Amino acid sequence: MFRKYGIQQTMNSQQIKVLGLDPGIDRLGWGIVEGKSFKDFQYISSGLISSDKKQSSEMRLKEIYTDLVQLIEIHQPTIVYAEELFFAKNVKTAMIVSEVRGVIKIAVQEGNCQYAEVHPRTLKKKITGVGNAQKQQIQYMLKQIFHFTQDPKTDDVADAIAIAYVGFLEQVSRI
Repeated sequence: MFRKYGIQQTMNSQQIKVLGLDPGIDRLGWGIVEGKSFKDFQYISSGLISSDKKQSSEMRLKEIYTDLVQLIEIHQPTIVYAEELFFAKNVKTAMIVSEVRGVIKIAVQEGNCQYAEVHPRTLKKKITGVGNAQKQQIQYMLKQIFHFTQDPKTDDVADAIAIAYVGFLEQVSRI
C-alpha cells in the first residue's frame, strides 16, 4: 500500500521484476527476481556475461552492451539495479568498471527501464544483517531465501542475485 495525498491505494497485483547486475569487464553477473510482495517473490534466472579477453576494451564493452540489450529485451525488467562502485585501490580496474557501468546505463536507457544502484555495504547488510559480510555468508543467505540446493556458480552471479533481491525489497517497500 502507498499513500498519495492521504488516499490509500492497494497495488498488490503489480508484478515487479528486478534485474540485478554485478559489473565487471571479464565477468558481469546478472540475476532476476520477480514478485508482488515481501512474501510473494521468486528467483527467475541468472547468468554471466563474459567478454573476450583477446579483444580491445572497446570491443569488449560493445559485446557487453549487445548482451545486456538482449537480456533486457528478453526479460523486460521493471527496474535494473547495479552495484555501486566502491573501491579505488586499483585505479585501472576502477576505470574499466566505470566504463562497464556507463555501458549498463546506456543499455538500460535503450530498454526503457528504470535504473538504480545499491552500495555494497547496504547490500551485505540487507542480505546478511552485517555490512561487512563475506561472500560465503551472502551465498548461504541466498540459499536460505530462495531454497537453492547449491551455491550460484560464481561470486559474480551470487552478487547479482543478491542485488536483484535487495532491489526487489526496495521496490516493494515503495508500494
